[in-house]
Amino acid sequence: MQKIAVLILCLFVFYHASAQTVGSVYFATLCDKNAPENKDFNNGDFIFSHVKFAKPLSQILSLTGKPVTFHIEYHENGKLIEYEDLGMNEADIKSATTAGYVVLPVVSDPAGNCVSYKKNLFATYFPPALAQLSVGKHTITAKVFSYNYKDAKEVMAEGTFTLNITNPSFYKKNADEAYKAMSARGVTYTIEKIYGSGGNTGGGTSSGKKTTVRVTLQCNSMDLRLRLNQGGGTYMNTTIQKNITSTHTIAVGSKIEQLNGSDERVRDLITITADMDGKTINLCK
Repeated sequence: MQKIAVLILCLFVFYHASAQTVGSVYFATLCDKNAPENKDFNNGDFIFSHVKFAKPLSQILSLTGKPVTFHIEYHENGKLIEYEDLGMNEADIKSATTAGYVVLPVVSDPAGNCVSYKKNLFATYFPPALAQLSVGKHTITAKVFSYNYKDAKEVMAEGTFTLNITNPSFYKKNADEAYKAMSARGVTYTIEKIYGSGGNTGGGTSSGKKTTVRVTLQCNSMDLRLRLNQGGGTYMNTTIQKNITSTHTIAVGSKIEQLNGSDERVRDLITITADMDGKTINLCK
């Protein structure tokens, strides 16, 4: 009996030790470092996740020469509401020698800035999801992952806050304003690299000018749901899986856009030009 008790105790200790995360998170109405903690928010409050780590992020994350992306999932009653992906430059994380401290916007202040490792971050995906929730108090759990930490398969930090929603339309307006602010002065998707030989592999020409090109698309940090917008209401949807290339013949001038969320929100990634023919394009944050 004593052996069984000891075994149960060991399992209990092992479980709780293995369940520990590498970081901790608290919530505040301000982005300022060490802003006062708040666990209960009202409609119209700006919300920021303050994520602290015991070590420099360069000692925690896998840094392989690609952008660093934090992936934040928001859950209620065990159900995923929405997620937000926020990217930072690897070089700025690698050069930092102090303990990691990242502020990730939950509901942005469009008029303000929220900078972590020299990147000005805005939340544009989660607020529209809040607009779909019912009026009343909601208990929301935020789980912070990174594609640079165990391939985003293990939570780095986790915390819970409450939000009393009285006017859901505020969050749709907030997302629109945050997106405009992000476009003007914040983080947007960037093209990590375009490489490969040229040549008219696309084949289409008009008066000596290419009208179509053949390009290979890939992203090394996540799956991307894309829409190839050729203008005039002509679209083609496709999915680029992480680390798997996909080759397409696309009209010059077409836009590659990212689709996200149940309402198929669109974010521009890149416009196809004739000199991209025969090249591989990495679409990453």
